[in-house]
Amino acid sequence: MRRVILMLLCLALPFMAQAQDRPRAGLIWNRSGLPATLPLQVRSPAGRDHLIVLTPTGKDAPEIAGFIRGGEFFRLLVPPGDWTIRIASGTDWQDEDTLFGPETTWAALTAPLNFSAGKSRLNGHVLTLEDGAITVAPQTICQLPSWQADLFDAEDPVGGQPREPQPLHPPKRPSYTDPPPAPIHQPPLSYPDRELRLRSVICD
Repeated sequence: MRRVILMLLCLALPFMAQAQDRPRAGLIWNRSGLPATLPLQVRSPAGRDHLIVLTPTGKDAPEIAGFIRGGEFFRLLVPPGDWTIRIASGTDWQDEDTLFGPETTWAALTAPLNFSAGKSRLNGHVLTLEDGAITVAPQTICQLPSWQADLFDAEDPVGGQPREPQPLHPPKRPSYTDPPPAPIHQPPLSYPDRELRLRSVICD
């Protein structure tokens, strides 16, 4: 019985090592040297993995590559410009040279995709892989200003306790015999505990 178990373990070791070598979903390399800020999201069903490569229009060598695990969330940040996209698919990942071995299949978009940025918009795309076909849809991320207020006292030594509410004083009943009060000059209101930040939301 022990011999049978040892034989099964020996047979399973290559498959276990191969599963560990399977890359994580995400960027593999970016050789463009450009800042990548524009979204490229890929949706795919479980069962097959994919390698996506992006090549700038007018060049032959790809400059960005990412690994997609089927059924898992995947998003890349891409530099602005026009990019040609090709996707290799398979189930048995080998390495970056042989990809998925003899069963590797390729799919490519017929036209480059444009990635651009405006004053408050990041214009990218969403790709959906299904039955060997690629469906393209636009994705725009808007960056909106948002005030964020701190509800806790940063100077509290305990580490941030809620501020004590201030008591409300009833208004003083006016007296018609007293002289009118002098005007009060107050500085403009300030909110030192608030910070203006940019919030990213999908707007299209």
